[in-house]
Amino acid sequence: MEIEENESEDLVTRTAKENFGINYLYPWQRMVIENILGAYECHKKNCGLQP
Repeated sequence: MEIEENESEDLVTRTAKENFGINYLYPWQRMVIENILGAYECHKKNCGLQP
C-alpha cells in the first residue's frame, strides 16, 4: 500500500509548506508553528470567532 505524500503530512508540516515554502522543519520551527496554531485555536474558541 502506497501512502500519498499529502496524507502523511500533519497540519504543522502542511502549514509550513503552504504558507512559507518550507519542506523540512527543525524541531524548534515545529514548536513555534504548533504554538501559533494552538494559540489561534484557543483564541478562536474563547472569542467566538468564525473560521
